[in-house]
Amino acid sequence: MEGKKSLQQQCEDTVKYLIKRISDKGIAADLRQADNPVTSYKAWPTLIRGGIDIRRPDRDAYFVIAAALARGKVQEDGTQNLGEALRASFDKDSENQGEPRLRRLLSCDTVDEACQIVRPIIHLIQSREKASLSYSRLLWDLKLFQSDAYRDRVKEIWAYSFYGEDTRKKEETKSNGS
Repeated sequence: MEGKKSLQQQCEDTVKYLIKRISDKGIAADLRQADNPVTSYKAWPTLIRGGIDIRRPDRDAYFVIAAALARGKVQEDGTQNLGEALRASFDKDSENQGEPRLRRLLSCDTVDEACQIVRPIIHLIQSREKASLSYSRLLWDLKLFQSDAYRDRVKEIWAYSFYGEDTRKKEETKSNGS
């Protein structure tokens, strides 16, 4: 008996499919408009053919990821979660500039609201070219975000990934200096 794919595997497969499809300029143009409610219908054929049910309440997560992949002309999925990629987008001296963006994201209560806030964060990360954002992980996080049971866990992971390295370095400095 063949089991269902895990959510993580589904997200990875979706991102691979979309990356492959954006090599077609016409499809890429349609996908760039996926996160705009007025023009998202242009991306529907590609998304539906990729096995994405656009009738689901979490469809905005797919729309944001599809548009980001197409806008960024992404050729392969990255390795960093959102918190890590946001932190890596700033120089060490200006790292705290990412903090207001992260705090705004952490204040979100719905996946729709999170998708609205994530969109400009992705654009910022892509424009800096210092990070390696994992779009499949972000899609997975956004899909989990819709669940009351997992929303806080996703926020904790993003926060720890953004602040965690600095915290460890400060603790090491304190212990070495004591």
